[in-house]
Amino acid sequence: MSQRALLEVEKRLVAKSENRTVREFDRCLLLNEHESDVLRARAAVPAKRVVTIPPLINPPAAVARKFRGQQQFLFLGLLSRPFGGRLVGRVGILRASFLASAAGTAALAVATPFPLAIAGAVVVGLAAGLPFAPAFAGAARVRPDAPGAAIGFVNLIAAVTILVGTPLLGLSFSLPGDGRIGFAIAAGVVALIPLVVTRRAAA
Repeated sequence: MSQRALLEVEKRLVAKSENRTVREFDRCLLLNEHESDVLRARAAVPAKRVVTIPPLINPPAAVARKFRGQQQFLFLGLLSRPFGGRLVGRVGILRASFLASAAGTAALAVATPFPLAIAGAVVVGLAAGLPFAPAFAGAARVRPDAPGAAIGFVNLIAAVTILVGTPLLGLSFSLPGDGRIGFAIAAGVVALIPLVVTRRAAA
């Protein structure tokens, strides 16, 4: 299946989920009036169901981008997630997956030669998906009295990491090294994660 086909499938799934959400809840909040209009029309709901809240921060001035490369998408992390379910309780393999992710991230920090960067991205994609299922299963096991809250907390950590870490990594491209500093720091952080992986949490 081509990248375009995968993205089209994801686009339809996202639109379906958005339509279902706006129909189930009395009010949904968006930041962009145009997107609100599109959602109202697509989901065929009253205008009061979708409300636009203007952002509190003025948008920054547009920055001219001159990207001449070809967009690439990696879905390897999604492909390896189901296999992570077989690793529940296997602490050694889980720790090894984090170390592999750290090694792949370090390869992205080096980034030369180009095949090394590709290999690093593949390793990160495959290794990053493996701890997904054990993380949620372990959270529910650690807090059997509130498994839903535990799983939600794990998901919150992942969301905050993405929201905070991604801009910081992007910011490192404005520093000397063209992002190598950011990838090097990320590799060091990931390399420390095996130290906190316990048998109880991974069981």
